Amino acid sequence: MVVMAQPSASDSVLHNVDIVEVIIRALCSDEDPEEIRITCARAARVCHSFAYVALPVVWRRLSNLVPLWTILLPDNVPPLEKPMRPVTWEHYEQRTEMIKNVRRAKLYHEAARWKRFLRYASYVHRLDCGCYSEGEIELLRSVLAHNKDRTILPALRCLTWHEDAKSGTTLASLSSTSLVELRLQYAYNDIGPPHDIESVVALLPSCFPSLQTFVFTQPAHTASDNSRAFVDSLAGFRDLRALRIDSMVRTLDETLLRQLFMSMRLEELYFWIGDFEDLTGEKVIEAPYLRSLECRGAAVDMIIFLLTLDAPALATFKFMNYLFDATPTHMMLLCKSLGLSSNLRSLSLAMQASFEEPPELEMVDLVGDILHPVLSMSHLERLSFVYPTGPAAVPIEVQDEDIALIARSLPNLKQLEILYDSPDGDDDEDGDAMPPPLSAMSLVYIAQHCPRLEELHLQIVDTDLEDLTVPASAPTPSHPLRVLAIRDPDFEDQAGNMDDFLQLLDRLFPNLRAAGLPHVVPKSLQPDELSYLDEFGRGWKRSAAAGPRNVFVCS
Repeated sequence: MVVMAQPSASDSVLHNVDIVEVIIRALCSDEDPEEIRITCARAARVCHSFAYVALPVVWRRLSNLVPLWTILLPDNVPPLEKPMRPVTWEHYEQRTEMIKNVRRAKLYHEAARWKRFLRYASYVHRLDCGCYSEGEIELLRSVLAHNKDRTILPALRCLTWHEDAKSGTTLASLSSTSLVELRLQYAYNDIGPPHDIESVVALLPSCFPSLQTFVFTQPAHTASDNSRAFVDSLAGFRDLRALRIDSMVRTLDETLLRQLFMSMRLEELYFWIGDFEDLTGEKVIEAPYLRSLECRGAAVDMIIFLLTLDAPALATFKFMNYLFDATPTHMMLLCKSLGLSSNLRSLSLAMQASFEEPPELEMVDLVGDILHPVLSMSHLERLSFVYPTGPAAVPIEVQDEDIALIARSLPNLKQLEILYDSPDGDDDEDGDAMPPPLSAMSLVYIAQHCPRLEELHLQIVDTDLEDLTVPASAPTPSHPLRVLAIRDPDFEDQAGNMDDFLQLLDRLFPNLRAAGLPHVVPKSLQPDELSYLDEFGRGWKRSAAAGPRNVFVCS
């Protein structure tokens, strides 16, 4: 007699779709998106139950439409291989040939293949790259026409789209009530007639009525700059909460900003500021829901705008002077204008060095001449001041006592970033003594007075501990600092003093020791997260001299 083994409890659990869904959801929150896709693609091959849960994750985020076009590719044509980075011209030609094969075959007329195409397309929530050739645009139009001019991506929530003359109004054909984020890039081409981007934007509110985030970028050399018509079209987005207009030719003045805040409940705004005249006596610009304000342009215009703006909920402010007109006095006035905001938690200021040599290069005291009004903002959690080096850059003086004053005044800081044109500590051309760079004592002050600081970005730190009083124990046990970034390119050349310096780091900031992979650079140092450091063309890498610690230097 054959005795059949009873299935164990663990075996039955593996067939429970709900349990598999919980596991995949946990993976989605912890792993890299590409790794998640690979893992879920393998899981989908196990059985129908696994595929039911895993396939939507595989197709949830696509970099482009190539995976969907592959479904419509003839069986005797090999699919396009995943491109290497950076993408080569050879891969572009292969993609173009693939599109031609799909257009010629017209397999979307086959009912079974078309059903599978629509099924997988319905899983797509995010499309990251919307740059398509003319042939691919024609293919997309044919597929949409076959679908009776209905969208093929009904669940799409986030879309990136490059708009140019060849794409026309194809974007409007992807109309969907599920889309909440649109990143529209105007890919201007100076060959042929100019593209009427305003007419395309005017269609968007009716096509995407649920849109909450709209990001628009446009090259500086484009001729189309009808900001009023552009803003008039945006007024149709009743649910819009975040707006980013990244274009030097679409500046916003007092009238347009007032119109925006009156027509929608904006919580986040990024824009290039236009000309502001004296608004004394003008009605206040009310922005009751605004939490994040980021702007580029002239400091003089920004000061006038801030004096007129009523934004009681403002928590984040970023400004980059982009017209080379800002002086330390302008930046101090900006700080002073923000001093009455009790909800402000993050402040980022970036000056742009002039290309022309000024009459005099007098030393500027960072705290006394610029950041003094900030010292009263004890609730501040993030402070960033960036000023690049350059032939006409004003030399900034920062001493250990300045860092101590900032640390004592802003005890709630979680991130501090001070990058500037630093003097080298030698005599200048006139023989005047230049102030020395920051010493390691600045780090001691940080450890003593900023018990919540998690990231510290400094221009330069001298690793020589001579004459330094090293604390016997850590001022703040288990200090949370986990990232230290030094912009000085010569930092790693101070090998003679590095051992003692690293021992000091271990004593002050035990959490600096790396827990992740050695090549990983924190998000705050990556280009899309930098507080204007991307403007200066600087990359970051982990310091080899610092060993297994999260210390990063310019690459």
